[in-house]
Amino acid sequence: MAKLLEKTRKITSILKRSEEQLQEELPYNAITRQLADIIHCNACIINSKGRLLGYFMRYKTNNDRVEAFFQDKTFPKEYVQEANMVYETEANLPVTHDLTIFPVETKDEFPDGLTTIAPIHVSGIRLGSLIIWRNDKEFLDDDLIWSRLPAQWSVFSCLTSSGKRTRRTSVAGRP
Repeated sequence: MAKLLEKTRKITSILKRSEEQLQEELPYNAITRQLADIIHCNACIINSKGRLLGYFMRYKTNNDRVEAFFQDKTFPKEYVQEANMVYETEANLPVTHDLTIFPVETKDEFPDGLTTIAPIHVSGIRLGSLIIWRNDKEFLDDDLIWSRLPAQWSVFSCLTSSGKRTRRTSVAGRP
């Protein structure tokens, strides 16, 4: 039980950031870093259009082609369309699955690699996906529970960000 509370506190520590810190940068990189540290994986958050909002890599799993997606902060359209069709968390997808995050070219290097995709949505609106992956062992139920907390926190971040943009646009548009 103590371990459960400790991990929950680590993940929710992001919620304790001040309003000023959150205005400077949405905490997607911090969210993925905390999650990656707690459940020992790589993690990223993309919006429903495929824009990379934040990521953290504990393990090298990408080749140059896939690394370019992370540098450009944009995922391939085909991958995003398929990921957007995931309505419930899809756990432990093998490297042979269409939604694996492991590059096709490296399937032989990471034969035991597993990908989990957790949809991020609110009121039936798809906001994006939390994607976690690791090279060597399955995500257990505890890992999947930990992944839901950051996914839900991302909903609030997205909504807060959208609200601030809307307010700025309406204020800027006033005569």
